Amino acid sequence: MRVCYRDELFDAQFLRTLSHSCYGGADVAECWNAARQIPEKDVSRWFEVWMELAARVQADAERSRKLARKISAREGFLRASNYYRNAYVFLFSEQQEPELRSFGPGHVAACHFPLQTPAARETLTPSAASAQASDG
Repeated sequence: MRVCYRDELFDAQFLRTLSHSCYGGADVAECWNAARQIPEKDVSRWFEVWMELAARVQADAERSRKLARKISAREGFLRASNYYRNAYVFLFSEQQEPELRSFGPGHVAACHFPLQTPAARETLTPSAASAQASDG
């Protein structure tokens, strides 16, 4: 079933990003607006459009964070990290740029909004979560 693009891979990646909307990781209108700007099989334009959207959403999230609007900031950082991931999806290779190996806005969101685990009633920061994972 085709969602947006005739190319199966483009369509699958668009659907993958769009499907994150039910968890707050994408906004349906933002995704469709981005897709309308990308010609079929144009990997360069795909990268540009999704990077522009991610940067805009990240900037909005930063503004929300500075205004202590934690929920809006967290939601924005989550969407931005998904859009950044989507921008690079067709560009991954063995020789990745150093920026591709960094944490990006998802890590920023985790640092500002630590995970509360209900069972343990403890707060896990990214570094604590990594340490816990390597211990187990």
